[in-house]
Amino acid sequence: MKRIIFILALSIGLITYSHSQNMIIAGQTTGTNIQYTDYIPDLVVIAEDPVGFKLDLDGNGTDDLYLFVGVTIEVFPFDELWTWSTVKLLSSNVKILLSADSLYWIKKLNAGDTISENNIWGYNTDTVYYLQKYYSWSFPPPAGQIFQGEWQYSHGYLGFQMNLPSETFYGWINLVTNNFMITAKESAIRGLTTGISEIIDSYNSFELYPNPCSDILTIEPNLDNYKGKRIEIVKLDGKIAMTCDIFGDKTKIDTQHLVPGIYLIRIKEENKVILQSKFLKI
Repeated sequence: MKRIIFILALSIGLITYSHSQNMIIAGQTTGTNIQYTDYIPDLVVIAEDPVGFKLDLDGNGTDDLYLFVGVTIEVFPFDELWTWSTVKLLSSNVKILLSADSLYWIKKLNAGDTISENNIWGYNTDTVYYLQKYYSWSFPPPAGQIFQGEWQYSHGYLGFQMNLPSETFYGWINLVTNNFMITAKESAIRGLTTGISEIIDSYNSFELYPNPCSDILTIEPNLDNYKGKRIEIVKLDGKIAMTCDIFGDKTKIDTQHLVPGIYLIRIKEENKVILQSKFLKI
């Protein structure tokens, strides 16, 4: 008997209703105060991957969402298979758009659907929210399978709300799912009066060039003391692509080996992010 099990704890998620003029349309990539991100390459998590991937939606150096695919396989005597695709909130500033039918299930939005405060929102960081569940068996006959959730072998938009000190933002993540994999392809976020990119770029940022970059990236962090500080380049799924020491007022980094896409670049001191910016590798 072969059994592979990943276990996540469950607790009841809460919901809120409210009204506002602030909104974004699922699939909307351009417009006033919209920050759009194309994940190049796509972010992919597959069943039996114990890591999953994490998304930093506002670029502040803290992960906001965790996406994961769990699986259990029992070969004998029933040839049973269970899979489940989940999302967990990692930040109390983030809420996730839920189905009207359950506190646990994530609503699958279509292009053109409205995302605003006038939705059902889950905000419990102790809750695991589900995209889909799948169960199949071959014995006793007849063989069968059971599907649950709106995300079975589908493409849709996950809606989210983010509450920052200055404003509430609404956004979407474009997901493609099946019973064994989640793929995140792109996302967008929008505020009512302020673009989130303006907040990110004005918060603990520093000069770097050229941006976009194809080979050598130069950063100028303008720090009084460089001792004990390191540079960390992070992919949008939260995984570290490379690290290096700071070498004075200007530090040159060879990025030729990096896969094209958007990266966060952080300066850390004793595992704390003190400066952050972003660049596009081409």
